[in-house]
Amino acid sequence: MSARNDFVGELHPRAYTAADPVASPKLKILHVLFSSRVAGSERYCVDLANGQAALGHEVHVAGRYGSPMAGLLSEKVIFHGFSMPFLRGLRIRWLAGRTGIEIAHGHLSHGCKALAAAPDSVARIATLHVGYKAKQHARLDGVICVNAAQSTRLGKYEGQSALISNWLPDVKSAESIDLRAQLNLPRETRLVGSVGRLHLSKGYDVLVSAFRQAAPANAVLVIVGEGPHRAALEKLAKGDSRIHLLGHCNNVPGFLRNLDLFVSPSREESAGLAILEAMHEGLPIIATAAEGPSEYLREHPVTLVAPGSIEQLSEALGDVMREESVVRLSRVGYDLAPFSRSAGIANVLDFYSRVARGAAVQAAPDIDQPRLIMRLKPKSDFWQVGIVPAPAEALLDAETLADCSDRITWLPDPGPWRYLADPFAVKRGDSLHVFVEAYDYHTKHGFIERHELVGPNLQWRGKAVALTRPFHLSYPFLIEQDGEMLMMPESHKAGEVALYRARSFPDGWVRETVLLAGVPAAEACLIEHQGKWWMFYTLVGAGARDQRELHIAFAYSLTGPWKTHPQNPVLVDRSGARPGGTPFIGADGQIILPVQDCSVSYGGGLRFLRFSLLSETHVTCAHLPAQLTGDLATADYPDGLHTFSACGDLTLIDVKRIDRSFGRHIVNLKRKLLPKPALSALG
Repeated sequence: MSARNDFVGELHPRAYTAADPVASPKLKILHVLFSSRVAGSERYCVDLANGQAALGHEVHVAGRYGSPMAGLLSEKVIFHGFSMPFLRGLRIRWLAGRTGIEIAHGHLSHGCKALAAAPDSVARIATLHVGYKAKQHARLDGVICVNAAQSTRLGKYEGQSALISNWLPDVKSAESIDLRAQLNLPRETRLVGSVGRLHLSKGYDVLVSAFRQAAPANAVLVIVGEGPHRAALEKLAKGDSRIHLLGHCNNVPGFLRNLDLFVSPSREESAGLAILEAMHEGLPIIATAAEGPSEYLREHPVTLVAPGSIEQLSEALGDVMREESVVRLSRVGYDLAPFSRSAGIANVLDFYSRVARGAAVQAAPDIDQPRLIMRLKPKSDFWQVGIVPAPAEALLDAETLADCSDRITWLPDPGPWRYLADPFAVKRGDSLHVFVEAYDYHTKHGFIERHELVGPNLQWRGKAVALTRPFHLSYPFLIEQDGEMLMMPESHKAGEVALYRARSFPDGWVRETVLLAGVPAAEACLIEHQGKWWMFYTLVGAGARDQRELHIAFAYSLTGPWKTHPQNPVLVDRSGARPGGTPFIGADGQIILPVQDCSVSYGGGLRFLRFSLLSETHVTCAHLPAQLTGDLATADYPDGLHTFSACGDLTLIDVKRIDRSFGRHIVNLKRKLLPKPALSALG
């Protein structure tokens, strides 16, 4: 069901308390989830579908043929297995039309993408199991946020939204199992356990490492779940017979009843269904203060530790299990009223009705923009560079940037289908030399350009090409050492982090050495602190890896040798892991790193990450409250801000506007038809 362009959802999603399930009209509902395994998102979908069917709604589920989800659905739910991954959108459209579906509810990436082709008569809704992603969710009519933090990152989403936290699923039919007997363990064995997909974001490497460091000899670690990180975990656990990776389990409540302690070590967690089930069993809980759990566990007697911190998790395990004379840890009484299943399902149904009513009003055919038109207008990002008359630390308060907006000096517009981004600067006498990425959509190639501004009013004097290479260059990070200027531009397409020296400043640069070889690093930046050099960077890879991971390397001298950190990636968080400028030392003596918020779009905003612990073996960091966005600096570029670099009493930023026009097709066609210019002509 399409929504009008001028229909804007609420600034803050509606937070439900309890709706009346009996009052909800009977609906024809289709859940869409293409998954070959069963984890938290799949169990949420199954429990919701079963609950809706029990209330008399006609419920269908579309999924992969042979999916284990099918066996968990009640006999009242109709399962449609898709044997081939091709043309799922068209098949969903045909299925919805044939069965008269009124509500289509997508779960996870492939399910939400398939909803785009649903008939206009269908209200299309998604649950944000991971977070809002414009490519998957922007064209849907409604989204369900499972925690409050998600609701702040919907950007310009035009549909309706609601905050409906996860609930405790149906556990009445779960059978008990004797895990100690199955594993041939003594009855006095203390079982520490966890449930989840074996994926790097779930942090099981941290749990295995912490358990090996801190758990007593009579403790055993049991982890239920499957996933791509299994081989790495087996390698990490090798030689310790106390650690068991048990694979998939259809009876999670039965598994949990055997445990003495439940641990949720996730680096990222929007909700955490298994945590609620552990609370239902009265288990003592150690959890990371990830996005979702840090919200709903605040008022409960659980131990929270920093995501990714082996040290903090080891300490927490040691504290909980210190009394070796105690065989079974005491059960805990939790207030489970906020996690009512009946209220949660009723709230989802109420949201369905609200979205269906609102979308129907907006779907007038004379003003509705066809989805095909949106596909024909590709998205293009355009960046512009500004110089803010304030030092970096002053801009940790977003209001300061807004106050400075009328005093920002902007570099000249580079012309049609070009942009300037990634600014870094150095002062020489009366001149400010600003080095930027200069990108041209006609060539799809970036090079390093230098702009010179002079005097107290920063009058623009001119520009010159500073550095070109056969591959794309960007992010010209500058270092001054022993009177020499050095540059470390991003060159991930060459698979290296290379250092260039200014043989004749400002435009004569020569390649000095390679700091990291064979590494597709992006946005690398450096700081010298307490006798070491620290490098922060992300890695380019599948699934927009570079937008969610932070990696660290260290060395005792700038030219190396450099060692990568054993905890890499030290942070996995799409809302604030990719570096975005100059690291600096805060007033408390701790390193502060600008990082990009890519949760809504690439470079959509900028946050700050403070490192309370940074050593060769351990990293502890947390985001500061401030968040900078392009609209604080200028109304002309409101869609992003992704670089924040310090230069004395000045700070350089870049801001983004998103363009959608047919002209991009013409530019792409010219690039294919016309001969490529020589590198010397790119400036």
